[in-house]
This record gives sequence, C-alpha cells and structure tokens, in this order.
Amino acid sequence: MTSLSQTHATLRGIAQHAPANRTRVRALLLDQLLTHAPTPLSPGMLRQVVIAIRDLAGPAWLAAHASDPAVSAFTALDTTPAPPPLTVLDHILAHCLQARFTPAAPADPSPGPGTATRQHRQPAA
Repeated sequence: MTSLSQTHATLRGIAQHAPANRTRVRALLLDQLLTHAPTPLSPGMLRQVVIAIRDLAGPAWLAAHASDPAVSAFTALDTTPAPPPLTVLDHILAHCLQARFTPAAPADPSPGPGTATRQHRQPAA
C-alpha cells in the first residue's frame, strides 16, 4: 500500500457514498490500484494517479471551481516539473477530491415569521 493515506480514505468514502454508480466504481478502482501499486510510486505512476483524479473530478468541474484553493493546488500540479513530496501530494489529491465530492454543509436557517427575536432596550438614565 502506498503512503497516500488521505487519498485512500477519501476514495473509499467516494466509493461508498457518491450518488452516481459510475463515480463509485471509478473511485473504488483507483483506490485498489493505489493499494496494490509498488512502493515507492514512480514519478510516472504518480502522474497517472493525478490524471485519474482529474478524470474522476471532471475537467469541467475543475475549471468551474478554479478559484477554490483545493482545486487551484491540484491544477498547479500540471505546471510543476516534479511532483511535490508524497505527504504534500497526498494532501493536495485528497482535498481536491473532498472539494468535489463532499456535500456542502447546510446553511443555518434564518428565523421564520413569528420567530424573530426582540431587542430589549435599556431604560434611559
């Protein structure tokens, strides 16, 4: 097993919880590939992992969310001559996948009619 532990955990979560069957299968296959890959991963294998994650996230989604820090860190991998240290790469890959596949937390509901709080004024002195 490779040391991409954050990426493994994220891929397993996607494989279990993604709404689309195709996404679940692709995440599971990538996780299995990483699980059985020789250690250490060669630069060529790391490049293939980055490409597979790009395909899983979807180039259109990545382009639409380019301002997200997790996405911009991921897309910056295309311009680096060598991959970052494995722990940094693991962080980048996992956070990009989380940004893509983790549902957003629901917003705090605003108070409805009749539930507005009243402000109490202090009596003037």
